[in-house]
Amino acid sequence: MSEYYNSQKVRGLYDLKSSETFKLSRSKIDLFIQCERCFYYDRKLGIGRPPGFPFSLNSAVDHLLKNEEINELDKEWQDGYKRQMEIYQWLFRKNGYKVSDTGYFVYCNGKKDRKAFDGKLDFDVTLIAYKGDDSWVEKTIVEAHKCLNGNKIPAADPSCDYCNYIQAINSK
Repeated sequence: MSEYYNSQKVRGLYDLKSSETFKLSRSKIDLFIQCERCFYYDRKLGIGRPPGFPFSLNSAVDHLLKNEEINELDKEWQDGYKRQMEIYQWLFRKNGYKVSDTGYFVYCNGKKDRKAFDGKLDFDVTLIAYKGDDSWVEKTIVEAHKCLNGNKIPAADPSCDYCNYIQAINSK
């Protein structure tokens, strides 16, 4: 097994018998939305997804994606950013803060057309307003809790690459 990946988690797992409050991070809520089966494996059985691509590839992809039409938030890869903002808006409201529906994304891309580094980096900065809707958050948390309380592993999501990979291996 790789030194960078350990599929068996023991900390932060859901235990129905525990009297302690179970903490569910924003990224785990997003995992539940992406695939209930992967969420169940991760939070209840302690089997996490393998890590993504190496950072250098992520940085390159991130840069290229940000350079594509960054003034409209309608790309599928941006959904996670929008959900993240909406979860934070919901959390602040639940804690008694007055929160605007409008949040802002700041995109900063290093300019790559410079001839030399010269001890400084120049950036293109874009500010994009986004009107969040956190009406889905509480229902999703309740559904995630219901999923963890169940004794049945959820069905594989047909759009989940991880589930499809496992299914392809098992069908051989």
